[in-house]
Order: sequence, then structure tokens, then C-alpha cells
Amino acid sequence: MLAAANLYRRAIDQMGLTHNSHVWQRIEATARAKHVPVQPVSLEVSIDNPKQYVRDLSAIPSAGEIDCLRSTVGLLEKQLPIMRKRANLWSTGDLWL
Repeated sequence: MLAAANLYRRAIDQMGLTHNSHVWQRIEATARAKHVPVQPVSLEVSIDNPKQYVRDLSAIPSAGEIDCLRSTVGLLEKQLPIMRKRANLWSTGDLWL
């Protein structure tokens, strides 16, 4: 799972895409200027027993981890070019892809 997350992050970086907050800062500023309400979304996951959480992660079968990596590679192969196209359209103000 860590390899899949690392691969995904590096692929995004290599394509010149970002998850940086400056993008959201610009979106929020534009929304405020146009009087469009912005509803923040957050997800909090509490881990009551970190040691058990680590044990549970280490108990994931290797076949499951391989499937996770395979799925991530498939996602990147299919979606990365589309993600880049959407980002380029968004950067020019074309939001309707």
C-alpha cells in the first residue's frame, strides 16, 4: 500500500500536477469574490489503538497488497492523462470537461 501511494504521488509530481493548498486558496478567493458559498469538507479518522492498527495493517495478505498496487498502476495508466487535461483546462478557466 505504501508503494502504491508513493507511486501515485510521484506520478502526479512528474506530470506537474499538485495537491498544494495554493490552488484551493485561489478557488476560495474567487468564490468569495463572486459570493459563492464554499462548504469545507473534512474527514477525520480516529485510531483508538495505534498498536492494533499497525498489527492489522501488517496482517493484510500480500495478494491484497499486490492487488492494491496493480489497481493503482491501472488508475495511473488510464486516468493520469485525463487528470492532466482537466488541470490544463481548469488553468485556462475551462471548467466543463
